[in-house]
Amino acid sequence: VRAFCLCPGAVETEMLRRIASASNLPTALALQPRDVAGVVLSCIDGDRTQDRGKAVPVLPRSQAGWWQEWSCAHPSAWLGMDPV
Repeated sequence: VRAFCLCPGAVETEMLRRIASASNLPTALALQPRDVAGVVLSCIDGDRTQDRGKAVPVLPRSQAGWWQEWSCAHPSAWLGMDPV
C-alpha cells in the first residue's frame, strides 16, 4: 500500500474564480489542474517513493522560491517536505 497526502494550493478552476477574482488571486499564483495531475501520476508511477507516507505540498513554480526560504527558516514546521 502506497499512501501520499497531496496538499495543493489554489487550483485554477471555475469554482476558484467564483470565489476569488484574478485581481484578488492572480493566475500566476494558482496551480493549473495539469500540474496537480502530473504529481498524482508521478505518485502512481512510483517516481515519488521518497514521499510515501508524507504530506506533499504542491505549489505553483512562482511560489517555489518562497517555499524553499520559508521551510529553511522553519525546519520543524514541515519536517523536510519539499514542494512539487
